[in-house]
Formats: sequence, structure tokens, C-alpha cells
Amino acid sequence: MAGRVPHDVLVERALRAVVADKLLRLWAVRAGLLADPSEQAFRARLDAENARRAAAAAGVRPEPGVPRYEEESYARTELAGLSAALRESLADRVDLSDARLRARHGELLAAAGPSNDAPPFEQVRDQVRGELLAGAFDRELADRVAAARVEPLPVAAVVVRQAE
Repeated sequence: MAGRVPHDVLVERALRAVVADKLLRLWAVRAGLLADPSEQAFRARLDAENARRAAAAAGVRPEPGVPRYEEESYARTELAGLSAALRESLADRVDLSDARLRARHGELLAAAGPSNDAPPFEQVRDQVRGELLAGAFDRELADRVAAARVEPLPVAAVVVRQAE
């Protein structure tokens, strides 16, 4: 942040987050995980989920979790599900052999330092696999964000100026 105005840094971070969200949803569309990334479709999915939860609550078996989603919490939940599915979709492109998983387990143990209570490989195999997939997912999304061409619209600049 050296030499930069905090407001500019925050605007840049917010823009990067919006771009990452949009690119993740487009990636999910291409992967066949999301039919329509539009705002209208999102609202339809939110309404359908809330109707399903209301019907379940009126019946014998209410859904676990919140009785009704707000936009922000549903967007986070949906994004988490899409991210998990996209992470798993990378499994064929990541070395997840037993040898690689064991090597990564060793790297993680070495980075953690000496410990007598480190879990054995068999106990954390799935977590090591998930960590490798999460790293591949993060790199893929970062590459997509870096390659994206973002064109700010004049109306956004006006909104930012008016909010100052």
C-alpha cells in the first residue's frame, strides 16, 4: 500500500473480488455446474431455495441451517458450492498419486516443525488431497483474474465519486 491512497486500495480490492466472483461463475457455467449466472437467475434460485425451506419447515423435517436465506448469505453458500465442485473438477489435472500425497504430507509436517502429535498420513490423506486441489483451484482462478480484461464503465466512476 506504500504511496497509495487507502481508498484506491480498497476500490482495487473490491473490483478484484467482483471480477473473481464473475469469472468463477462463468467458469461454473462452462463446467456445466450453473445454467445461468445472471442476477435474475440468481434471484430465482434464491426464491426457490427459500420456498423449499419454508415448505420443509411447515412439514415434519425442517432443513438444517437458516430458515430463510438473505441474498448475501445465499450468494456465499452458492459460491462455496460452486468452488468446491470446480476444485474437484481439477482432480484429473493435479497429481494426486499416493506418492504425491505422501510427499505433500511430509512437506506440511516439515513446515509445521517438530511435533509428537502429528497425525499419520492415513488419517489426513483426504485433507492433503483437498489442500492440493485447493492450491490448484486458487492458481487457476488467479490466472483467470489476471487474464481478464476489465473495462470500468463511466457510470461506476460516477457512483464511486458520489459515494466519497
